[in-house]
Amino acid sequence: MALMRAVSLLLLGLTACREAPVGHQLEGPLFVPAALPECVPSPSVRCGTEAVGLLDRPHTGIASFHRFADGLPLSKTPKARVAYERFYWSEFEPRPGEPRFDLVDAALEKAHAQGQTWAFRVMPEGEGPQQVPAWLAESAGGSWGSRNGGPRSFSPDYDAPAFLEAVERTVAALGARYDGDPRLDHVDVGFVGDAGEWAYALNGGPMPSTESTRRILDAFARAFRKTPVVMLLGAVDDEAVPLKEALQRGMGWRADCWGDLRRGWNHHDDFYEQQLEKAGALEAWKQSLVTVETCGETEAWGLLGYSTSQVRWLLKWALDHHVTLINNKSRAIPAEWRASFDEFGAHAGARFFVFRTTTQMSGAVTVELFNRGTAPMYWPARLALRQRVGDTVVLTVRADATLTRVLPGPFTASFMTPPAPAGATLEVAIIDETGAVVMPLANEGTIHDGWLEL
Repeated sequence: MALMRAVSLLLLGLTACREAPVGHQLEGPLFVPAALPECVPSPSVRCGTEAVGLLDRPHTGIASFHRFADGLPLSKTPKARVAYERFYWSEFEPRPGEPRFDLVDAALEKAHAQGQTWAFRVMPEGEGPQQVPAWLAESAGGSWGSRNGGPRSFSPDYDAPAFLEAVERTVAALGARYDGDPRLDHVDVGFVGDAGEWAYALNGGPMPSTESTRRILDAFARAFRKTPVVMLLGAVDDEAVPLKEALQRGMGWRADCWGDLRRGWNHHDDFYEQQLEKAGALEAWKQSLVTVETCGETEAWGLLGYSTSQVRWLLKWALDHHVTLINNKSRAIPAEWRASFDEFGAHAGARFFVFRTTTQMSGAVTVELFNRGTAPMYWPARLALRQRVGDTVVLTVRADATLTRVLPGPFTASFMTPPAPAGATLEVAIIDETGAVVMPLANEGTIHDGWLEL
């Protein structure tokens, strides 16, 4: 453990800060939901009671990294509802046109068995061995070199027709097999740059031209029409062109080195806001997912002298920017910050509260919801009403309007139901296309199989 912490500290020292950070303090709450209107109960009106604190909601909070939930003790970190992994392209497609879907299938199955969804990225290069498949290096070309005196590495020619065609074919195959799979949380655009991060080629070679960038992003936009896709913010010197192109295709964004508060230049003061402004990305959360990955990881932050008020400032920054998911590299969160991360998890993403239900003798039922979180639900979700007698479901009615991408604030769903049989219970839930309950409601009350009794 001591060695692991030393490695983390060294990593953070190289990428973020060598001295204790200064500034950026927060003493108040991370997020205060808007006040709700008054609800007056009557024989036909039922007012909901809002639940507070953490809910076991999918897609939100903390992501595990190259581990699954069983490798993260809940005494050390909040429950990870998303598992995130990366594959080198050479590992994923050792022979042309033969992606190793077995790697993806195994990960999806393991994540699902542990109550997680799964996300991934394909990487074309990394320090040391050649990571682009040999067949692609031969057909597309590339070069060996070193960036800033680092180890020699191979970078493919990102503008080569053979490279672009291979990306299009591989991404199309992934989309054909996995787009819309309820076990797949999101896809991280890769295939370019060190670790697929679109920041730079390790040998100092050029990144894709704007035309090539568009071809790669078009491939993702065609392949993944249901599953959210996120694009890294990019590099300091790319003028946010790749990110802007991604956002124009309905993708979300992802920030690396979240938590960098080093003295002098740092990501929070000198890169994030500038890059988001250049790309026109400040409203992108309304259409697609926003995620961040910690700089180093939080255990190293503690060793470097971060204060609780600084960590709370970072978490508020995440909520203010509508971040749904934090990747903390599958490491423990220092005990003194656990309550703050739980507070983040209570508000991040979509959080639906049944505020008021109105029933009429005609069978019309109106359910008024509020999204009390900081972002929409980006995955298929629909409000449903059912009648149940004992353990027998008599009737299930789905709302016409979807909850997908419903912004924080009110939402109303209307239903028409036949007269309820004697002894029937009226219940409501958020379900997916298969009818499975996919999101708990932020209500106090009786829950039966995930359905809230009205």
